[in-house]
Amino acid sequence: MNTLKTDGLKKRWIELSGYLKSIKCAEVIPHSRNHSKKIDLSKELLTAKGINSINTSELEKYIFKNSAVSHGGYLESRSLYSDYPAFRENKRDIHLGMDIWATYETEVISPLDAEVYSAADNSGLGNYGPTVILKHTAKDTDFFTLYGHLSQDSIQALKKGQLVLKGQSFGKVGHQSENGGWPSHLHFQLILELLHHKVDFPGVCSKEDLAFYQSICPDPNIILKL
Repeated sequence: MNTLKTDGLKKRWIELSGYLKSIKCAEVIPHSRNHSKKIDLSKELLTAKGINSINTSELEKYIFKNSAVSHGGYLESRSLYSDYPAFRENKRDIHLGMDIWATYETEVISPLDAEVYSAADNSGLGNYGPTVILKHTAKDTDFFTLYGHLSQDSIQALKKGQLVLKGQSFGKVGHQSENGGWPSHLHFQLILELLHHKVDFPGVCSKEDLAFYQSICPDPNIILKL
């Protein structure tokens, strides 16, 4: 992406962020604003606590120890990606979205009016699994929200171009057996430009690429408001 394009994104984000701050978006995970607790999954903390992130049952026990719903992860550097070749080979360990850890089959809600851009299964261990990308329009600009680690039923019920209203349930959190092998949670990501991607978008980047991806994927908590 050239400098001119990046500058254009900055100008778009100034207008769009002002709008998003001024409105009340629907809760993406029901009751999360009142009940979700922030959780730290950074490599430093997991190491200090002696938690083996490779062991998903151990990781899950830590995540859900104090709360049925927890959240966090934007720009967090995580060691738990190091055992997946796709992340390790490119030294990708910085998380570009926000995770909301909740029990599988928890409903997923559209925060704003939208249309379905894509609904597909990004299969493979460590991947998103069933993934939905919604397209939104505000302040004369299009932007996208990505929902990863959903249930298979979620993507089977959706079609490209289908309208989804603000506050409407359009999917559910997937089980570990179908969501890429992760403890049950929703990966939520705000994206200003999809680039060449059609059914997914990088949710983790390297330190070297952080400035580039941060300009495209601002803090999604402006929508989640957790």
